[in-house]
Amino acid sequence: MNKKILIIAQAVLVLVYLSSSYGQKDSARAKFEALPIISYDTDVGLGYGAKLFLFDQLNTKESFDIILFNSTKGEQWYKIVFSNPDFESRQGKKYSFALDIIAEYNKFSKYYYYYYYNRYFTPDNPILTLTDECKLQKTTIGLFLSKAFLIDFTTTLAFQYKVFSFYDVYRDPNRTEYLPPDNIASTDRFFSIMFNSKWDSRKSYINPKSGMVVALEIEWAPEFEFNSSGLLRSLIAYQYYKEIMSKDIILAMRGKAEAILQSGKASIFNMLTIGGNNTVRGLPMDKYRFDSVLLFNNEFRFPIWWRFGGVVGFDLANGSSEDYIGPLDPGWILGGVSGLRFFMDNFIVRADFGFTESDTGFYLNFGHLF
Repeated sequence: MNKKILIIAQAVLVLVYLSSSYGQKDSARAKFEALPIISYDTDVGLGYGAKLFLFDQLNTKESFDIILFNSTKGEQWYKIVFSNPDFESRQGKKYSFALDIIAEYNKFSKYYYYYYYNRYFTPDNPILTLTDECKLQKTTIGLFLSKAFLIDFTTTLAFQYKVFSFYDVYRDPNRTEYLPPDNIASTDRFFSIMFNSKWDSRKSYINPKSGMVVALEIEWAPEFEFNSSGLLRSLIAYQYYKEIMSKDIILAMRGKAEAILQSGKASIFNMLTIGGNNTVRGLPMDKYRFDSVLLFNNEFRFPIWWRFGGVVGFDLANGSSEDYIGPLDPGWILGGVSGLRFFMDNFIVRADFGFTESDTGFYLNFGHLF
C-alpha cells in the first residue's frame, strides 16, 4: 500500500507541473497537451509512457490523440486516434460529416484466462476457478463515419478489422486432475460492420455535467472465409448526468444491455467480458465471459481543489452464457468504487479504487468511465 501511495503522489506532482508547463492555449482549449504516464494498475502493474494530444493544428478543428504505454507486468499499449472534427468540438452541434480513424495495438505478456468447472454441475459439488496464464495480443483498425442530423441526434457507420491471439499458454496445474490438457492457443480475425444511432444531449464529451445519451448499436461480422466466425452483436445503452445539491456535484449513471450471437466456430474473443477498469472495477480483468450482459455504473462526481475532483459510486453487473450452467452462474456482481480525477483541457486522468466481495483493484487511466 505504501508503494501505491508513493506512486499516486509522484503522479500528482507530475500533473501539477505539466498543467502549467506543457499546455499551449488558445482562447478556449489547449492546442497541445503532453503528459508523461507514471501509473499503477492491479492488472498490468507499474506503467510508464506518454500521452500526446494535438488539437486544431491544421485549423480544421481536428485532433490527434496518441498513447504510448508499457508496464512491468508486460503490457504494451499503443494507440492513435484521428478525428475531424474533434469529439469535443462537434459535441452538441449539427454537422454534415465526421471522420474518426483508430489504430490500436495491445499486448499482455501475462494475461489470465479464467474459467470454471463443476464436475457434476450440481450445487453439492464445489466450483473450481481455474486460471491459465498466457500472452494475449489485440490489434484493431477502425474507420468511423458519422453525421449529426440534429443537434442531439447522430448516426455512425463503422468498419473494423480485429486480430486476437492467445499463445505461450501455461495451463492451471489443477486442470489436469479434472480436465484433459487441450490446447487453447489460437488466432482469430474479424472484419465487422457496425451501425450506431444515438440521441445525445450532453454539452461536453470530455466532462459532461448535464444531459442524457440513449444509444442503439448493431455490429455484424459475416461468416466469410477471412473471418474466424460470424457474429451479430446488439447493444442498448443509456447515460444520464445531472447537477445535484450544489454546482459541480454531478450524478452520473450508465446502463447497458448487450448480447452477442456467434455462428460457425465460436470464439472466446467475441464474448462479452466483465472485470477490469471499464466494467466492474475491483474484479480482475476479464474474469467473466458471457453471451449477454446487463451492466450498471453509478458515480457521484465532485470538485476537490483546483483541477482535482473525486468520485464515489458502485458498479453492478449480471450475465448469462451457455458455459454457465446452474451453480456456475455468478449472479449479480456488485463492486464499490472511489477515485480521483485530474482535469486537463482535452482529457481527464482517472484514478479509481474498486472493491468487490472477493477482489480489489486500483486503476489509472484516461477519461471518465462514461
